[in-house]
Amino acid sequence: MTLRSLRWLYGDAFPVRGDVDIRLGQDAATGVTGVIAAVAALLTGAAGAGGFKGIAGRFERRDRLSYGADIDGEIQFTRRDTGLAVVASLNAAAVPLHADARSLFQRIVREEVSPGEAREFQRLWQERVRQLLIDHANDTDVILLRRMA
Repeated sequence: MTLRSLRWLYGDAFPVRGDVDIRLGQDAATGVTGVIAAVAALLTGAAGAGGFKGIAGRFERRDRLSYGADIDGEIQFTRRDTGLAVVASLNAAAVPLHADARSLFQRIVREEVSPGEAREFQRLWQERVRQLLIDHANDTDVILLRRMA
């Protein structure tokens, strides 16, 4: 979502690190919101209150990442120089989890799997992660973008 959003915001220009505000629709502890924020922060330089304070009044990156925003999506990216903003959402259902992984997951939760079955679940899960990050990185059915007014 972050890479697609940066491409949308900057086109062919190289994104300016630290010049993007990030707003997430959920609190940091909800679901995988904190993980999504960590990846977006790493790629953009945006940070919360404890972030980089800058050098001689320049390059500050703190207070550029916030949670619990009233947005219709998972994460909003806003260019600080132009105000151009996009909201991104992930439609993970477009890349279904392998049927065996579903049943293994239920058994893992109940602690009913062998070590071999746990490894198979990990393999199937990582395969889906690979599909989402590599095979579907530019799939408009998976990563949904909407321009903000």
